[in-house]
Parts: sequence; structure tokens; C-alpha cells
Amino acid sequence: MPETSSSKRGRSSTISRDRILEASLVEFTKNGYDGATTASVARRVGVTQPLIHYHFGSKEALWRATVELAFGRLTAVLQGIEEDVMRSEPHEAVRIVARRFVYFNARHPEVARLIISESAARSPRLEWMVDKHLRPLTRQLEMMFQAGLDSGALKQLPIQSVIFAFLGAVPHFFDAAPLIDLLWGFDPLSPEHVEAHADTLVEMFTTGILRTPSAG
Repeated sequence: MPETSSSKRGRSSTISRDRILEASLVEFTKNGYDGATTASVARRVGVTQPLIHYHFGSKEALWRATVELAFGRLTAVLQGIEEDVMRSEPHEAVRIVARRFVYFNARHPEVARLIISESAARSPRLEWMVDKHLRPLTRQLEMMFQAGLDSGALKQLPIQSVIFAFLGAVPHFFDAAPLIDLLWGFDPLSPEHVEAHADTLVEMFTTGILRTPSAG
């Protein structure tokens, strides 16, 4: 059946909306909420500013849709992690979680950047992000951590410190690509250096939080 003009318009509208969201990811992560504008998003994607308002209504609605896009990608990865963790021994489960987060951040650094850009000051946007995305994610990590404690695989450490130490170490390596290139002359986002960073963090953090078989 030939494609109708209305279906073509609908497909074009979806493509435009997706392109706008991808452009807004760049703008919000690069300039923060206050620095980004619907005009700058429109320029980046090559559409008119009224089209942004047609699809999203306001800058805050665009920001929320952008956050939904970013966290949707993270949720998909976490679902895969949970399935693998359930089939693994506690020591291996910790390594799986750590490695997947490193690879996710290398591919999608925008999630960490969105969190960081909002986390310095309490605001309605931060409260929404916490309620909608970060608190459920944190609870999921806490459940995994508690399972490791209950099994005796993990040391009795404050989970808040563990989470923030790891989440702080993971994205900074990739965000500091220009500095790393100047200091050591390589691109941290190249596949071999992503792999090396994953190996390093997994070794450091699993050694730090896992009990050895002989530990009491």
C-alpha cells in the first residue's frame, strides 16, 4: 500500500522530534540548563525555533524529555545487568556491574553530565530528576550492594561513598579527553583505552570492596 501524505508527515514529525532531542542533549550537557536555549537547539539541528515549541511547548519540557531520553538508555543497560547479575556469583556480579557502567559512560557520557550539571544546587529540576530517575536507580544499586553484603562477598562500607566514588571516577576520564591528550597523547574514548579504563576501575574497586575468601 502506498504511503499516504499524512503518514509521511507523521514520520517526518517523529524524525524532527528525535533530532531535536539529540541536539538538546548536546546543548544541555555542554551549557547546562541556564546556558542552553531553544534557539541554540534549533540552530544545532537546523530547524526553526517555533518547531521546538510545537513539539515540546517550553524549554523545561524539552529538558525533561531530554533527561527521559538519556535515562532511557541507562535503564536499558541496567535491565541487561540485572539479568546477568542474577546468574553470577557475587564476586563476578560486582565486576559485571562495574564494567557495564564504564562502557555505558564511554558511549553515553551525557547522563553523567546531566546529573552533574543539576546536582550543585537544589532545584525543582533536581528534585524531579531524583524522584523520577535517580532514587529508583539508587535503590536498585543498593539492593545489589545489600545482596553482596548478605552473601559475605562485600566489605561493610558506606554504599553512598562507594557509589559516588565509582560514579565520579568513571565519567571524568572521558570528559577530560583534551587534558589526557595533552598529557599523554592518546584519546581516552578509543576502544583500547576504554577497555583499559574498564579493567583498571574494575580492579581498583573490586579489590577495594570485595572480601577475599580468607577475610572475616
